[in-house]
Amino acid sequence: MIGAVEAFELERHPRIRARGASKRERFHEALEAIACNVAGLALDPLGRPLAVPRANNAMWDRSRYANPLYGQTFRDALGLMEDPALGLVETVTQGFNYRGGASAPSTIQPTSAFNSLFLPSSVTWDGFRREREHEVLIKRAPKAPGAEQGELEEYRDDAHSRGLRHEVECINEWLTAAPFWLLPADGGLGLTPSGQPYDPTRRTVRRIFGNGRWDQGGRLYGGFWMTMPRETRFRRLRIASRQHPAGEPVANVDFRQFNLRAAYAHVNLRPPGGDLYDVRGDGSCRDGFKVLINAMLYASEPTVRLPEDAQRVFPAGTKAREVVAEVLHFHRPIADLFGTGLGFRMTAIESTILVEALAILFKQGITALPLHDAVLVAASEAGRAQDAMEAAATFFAEEFRARPAIEYSPFSSVT
Repeated sequence: MIGAVEAFELERHPRIRARGASKRERFHEALEAIACNVAGLALDPLGRPLAVPRANNAMWDRSRYANPLYGQTFRDALGLMEDPALGLVETVTQGFNYRGGASAPSTIQPTSAFNSLFLPSSVTWDGFRREREHEVLIKRAPKAPGAEQGELEEYRDDAHSRGLRHEVECINEWLTAAPFWLLPADGGLGLTPSGQPYDPTRRTVRRIFGNGRWDQGGRLYGGFWMTMPRETRFRRLRIASRQHPAGEPVANVDFRQFNLRAAYAHVNLRPPGGDLYDVRGDGSCRDGFKVLINAMLYASEPTVRLPEDAQRVFPAGTKAREVVAEVLHFHRPIADLFGTGLGFRMTAIESTILVEALAILFKQGITALPLHDAVLVAASEAGRAQDAMEAAATFFAEEFRARPAIEYSPFSSVT
């Protein structure tokens, strides 16, 4: 295909100056990327087109998060493939963006010529590979009012950030080579909750910190298994183990009520026994209190409105001030911590423990897939995963015990 495009360019759009070696390599990479993504549309059961960037701010982004593929060579490659005289791809919608209004992506789809000349008769996910992430360590600024997330923030690398990045790169090397896979969809279209096909080439993760700080947030994102509904994950995901090299169902090993336990440890107190989210002691509205309590821990000011997910659980007419008062009374030893944003720090501690646990497990030859606050392992390895998470928590506590940092006593549970 690259040969066909270059021959067409030479004949119909000859360049005054030939591309240098590095630009020609980037041109080939752009053609390869467009072609592979267009070919991947064959795996979408809904037959939708491919969104492609065209905007200047995407093509000439100078930030550390910029995609190195974009630029003039990408535009050249896309323009040649779209040229009607060559006719490999065609425009479906032309994106638009105007001040104060809406925006939509530009989309393309393959032509019959592309399909007949270059597309194999059978396309499977095994025919694709995903290039390494250009930047796996993300820092976001504090969220602006009304925004879903903070803007990407530039930062200067130092020994700390390089160490964090190295940890993620090691995890990604392990995940790329690890033996795990998806079973075929057993009915339905097998799409993600957002309507996209599950892409098993997305085997690597990024670590994202918030509020412009390395000690807030820090969870891992990006793996295809992370967006799967819980029941789909248990039904379709398989991980090979020593006992079952052909693969076995997964177990989810997570921390139980981590944020609340860490908050009590922060003031050097043992948490009360039992379920820390069962504020009323009889299980009533327990899930609503869970949502509310975590919202109160992450909030930077007193909570005066029920989160939407909590509203669905509490009876109609429940007043926020009444259930907030119940929480503050039940957890009165840590009442002063609510509304201080402490949850972001708790998440950073939890994610650091998880990264350490992944290192322990992979060095033991155990495949472990990170979730935000848990690991997925083969069911027969659940006990060893729990041991690894407890060991990582103990290591973290001992390392920071002498520092003016949060002390905590996390507990693990296997589900």
